[in-house]
Amino acid sequence: MKTIRKPRKMIFALLSVTLAVLMSLTSLVAAINGTRAALEDKLVTLKCESGIPPQYTIEVGQTDITTVINLNEAFSGDYSIATVSNTGAALNNLHVTGKKAGVATIAYGTHNGVLTVTRYQVIDSANISSYFIKDGGTIQFSEPGSSKPLPVVIATGTDNIKWISLNDGIASIDGNTGLVNAEKIGVTILIGEFTDKWGVDRDVHILVGVGVSLEGLDCNTGCGNKPGDEPENPITTTGPGSVVDGRTLDDSQTGDGQWVEVARNGDYSLIIRKDFVKCYAEQDNTDYWTWYALTVSDNNYSDPGNFLRKEINYWFNAAYNGSINGRQYLAKDARLRDYTVMNDAYSVTGTSGIYPNSITDGFSRPLSYRTGVGNDVAFALSWSEAANFCSMTARYRDDPSYHIDSGPLAIANYEKLNNLKAIFLRTGGDIQGMMGTIHEESGLYGEVFQNNKAFVHPALWVHQDIFKSQG
Repeated sequence: MKTIRKPRKMIFALLSVTLAVLMSLTSLVAAINGTRAALEDKLVTLKCESGIPPQYTIEVGQTDITTVINLNEAFSGDYSIATVSNTGAALNNLHVTGKKAGVATIAYGTHNGVLTVTRYQVIDSANISSYFIKDGGTIQFSEPGSSKPLPVVIATGTDNIKWISLNDGIASIDGNTGLVNAEKIGVTILIGEFTDKWGVDRDVHILVGVGVSLEGLDCNTGCGNKPGDEPENPITTTGPGSVVDGRTLDDSQTGDGQWVEVARNGDYSLIIRKDFVKCYAEQDNTDYWTWYALTVSDNNYSDPGNFLRKEINYWFNAAYNGSINGRQYLAKDARLRDYTVMNDAYSVTGTSGIYPNSITDGFSRPLSYRTGVGNDVAFALSWSEAANFCSMTARYRDDPSYHIDSGPLAIANYEKLNNLKAIFLRTGGDIQGMMGTIHEESGLYGEVFQNNKAFVHPALWVHQDIFKSQG
């Protein structure tokens, strides 16, 4: 068990519980540990997401040997993942050796000019491929001063999870024992980060309550406000009526250029970046569509390895994880981080172009705890959110009306964005190799349907205090 106590300086306000809720739960606290019903362990089995067939899958340390007549030279796209060499009679044996888990592109050519490019999946069976979540993924303490083990048990692979607490003052993790220590009354999140068998970065979230019943805690009436305050606008279900003619945040308010508000939920606002994120290293060429518009590689946003989900997570976290490589990212000190809250967008992707379902089946909802770093905090809008909050029109595949005009507020919000040729949505298309997009078709801008290439405009749920002038 590896633990990290403070691996990085986090600039955010953490999950808090109102004094009123704490007082109302006092009578429950003493019985938390002894009366909570036992929950079944949940087995989480991870899957390979690269789509590479078994014949091109090798274990770390293993060498795949292929005879290639007239082999001239071979290259690896990432020598840290897989190396290549050619040996044997007339140097016709191509050797591909796995170095660490991940995907590497191998290219080799022959003397008669034939070039072959193959993707290899390198696996590391020592890494985690399945684990159990115990106690519903929560830890409950009746009071500060005691310790409990983490409710995560590795089923397959070696425990290489690195844990952090979003608030060490409430619950900390002992680097020697791996035990969670209750420090003071409150609620916080533990995040466990690891690389799986296939080289994909994953994380696990554990909710910790100290002196508070997590079962009795209702975030509609308590979480996310300052101690002693009653919530003015509790979190409700997001829907078509959440759309607003949104305000625009400038760079002094975000630290990341302009952002446009498109919807509200209680004290929270759904905002989208006005300009796209440049997902590749800077280019001198101003042909943005060629350089910065991504092409679909898979269309299931709920998978952690989804290309769009990974690009947005990179943009949000690169300043903290140290993997900056010339691409655009959110600065560590960006003011956005102080007001951003978690959400359930990654699990609510919706459907694309199905009448009438798609108009309402993909609404995300803000959660009350704030965090300025972490996976799946930033996200892409869904088909439902785009159709209702930020578009000119929506196209249905199986409805006679075909195109439906968006509402005036959605149209107004869309017109506040830049680079409107195409914007990726987190909703997968109904054709393989397509993602939901807001795009141009036959000269019609702002249509919500699907495409295979688009720009990335991250979205966030933020507390509306971000709109207040800085003091």
